[in-house]
Amino acid sequence: MDTIPSSHRFAPITADDTSGNLWISSILCLIYCTLVLIVRLHIKWNMYGADDSTVTVATMLQLGEVSSLFIALRKGLGKSAHLIDASQAASIGKATFSAQFFLILSLAMAKSSVAALMLRLFTRDISVTKRARMLCIATLALTIVWAIGSIIAIALPCNLSGPDQKSAVKLQQCHDKLTRWRVIAAFDMVTELLLVALPVIFIWPIQMKRYIKLQVAVAFGFRIPVIGFAALNLQYISRYVDSDNVSYHIIPALVCQQYELFWSLLSATIPTLKSFMRSFNSGFGMEIDLDKPYSYGS
Repeated sequence: MDTIPSSHRFAPITADDTSGNLWISSILCLIYCTLVLIVRLHIKWNMYGADDSTVTVATMLQLGEVSSLFIALRKGLGKSAHLIDASQAASIGKATFSAQFFLILSLAMAKSSVAALMLRLFTRDISVTKRARMLCIATLALTIVWAIGSIIAIALPCNLSGPDQKSAVKLQQCHDKLTRWRVIAAFDMVTELLLVALPVIFIWPIQMKRYIKLQVAVAFGFRIPVIGFAALNLQYISRYVDSDNVSYHIIPALVCQQYELFWSLLSATIPTLKSFMRSFNSGFGMEIDLDKPYSYGS
């Protein structure tokens, strides 16, 4: 059977070029997230709220992130250092930073979507659920602070075109880059833990059938893998930050980031499915009218 010459392949994966892994993961994750958004908007037709708006923005930001990666890949991201010149490295560095910028914003908007949904579900009677409302708002505020701090951490002290011409292939190296990413990942995981734990804390003291409580825990618990991807991403980052061949060794971290963002957007939609909402409302006692936009039944 004849084989296709590697020069004719869209994204060959060789000993000196692993860009194909990122091409595949970024394209597939973008397609899947777009389909998830379309399904969500179809299911919630004429019932849109703040959680739907934020997750839509998050998906649009994902498009910006993936587009930036495409630019970097076309410039040579994923290739070994000896295949990239200084000008290409500078372009890759700028495009990669742009992708990181959109990644943080998209993750933050996905978190905000879940926080907005919690505000909708668990703070209907402000006089009774004042504590829940405060915790939801605090989580939302922490997410905003995390996003702003993360962008500053990866941007300000970094030279986007490399410390000098000789080491330009290192892209956007910082002496304390790993420490910065550790802090970013830590707060990323903390916010995710809050988004998983708070719904359980809110609903467990309420008198309702246990299976409904478990259903709530499972629906919001779908975000747990996001924590795992964040930890795995940090592990991959630690492997390339001090490398002289960053363009090649950064690919696993970028691939992991695509999976984290995909799962973050997917899990933001799971609790909004009609079957879950109906079960939740019947157990909570104060129903949301699923046929009208954000009105409440009595």
